[in-house]
Amino acid sequence: MKLNKSRDNQSLLAKRRNVLIVRATPSEERVAGLLDYLGERYLFQKGFFNEHTHYIVDFYLPKRKLCLEIDGGYHGKPEQVAYDARRDAFLTEVRKFKVLRIRNECADAIDAEGLLDVINGVPVFSRE
Repeated sequence: MKLNKSRDNQSLLAKRRNVLIVRATPSEERVAGLLDYLGERYLFQKGFFNEHTHYIVDFYLPKRKLCLEIDGGYHGKPEQVAYDARRDAFLTEVRKFKVLRIRNECADAIDAEGLLDVINGVPVFSRE
């Protein structure tokens, strides 16, 4: 029996997305509320994949071709930094998206105007 690897990968991705949606962090919920307030159309926990890999981004804003990531403390760990770099490279080089990262503590403090500035490329936060 031949397995359909693409369909299996899509199924695994869908299951992973569902877990992430149910377990949304307070910071992600806050940013979702701000995006709603701003009238930004977005997809939450959107998956992107090809035959080699799959990635899920916190928010994808299709009109802007923008992936918005809300980073918790574990994103500072060396193995997570390396993973994030690979994922960002895939999203920017292969998919031609822009990727923005906001630390949880910044997402918790930002207001709608500040988030709009970040989305529009105004330098407000750094990864450091």
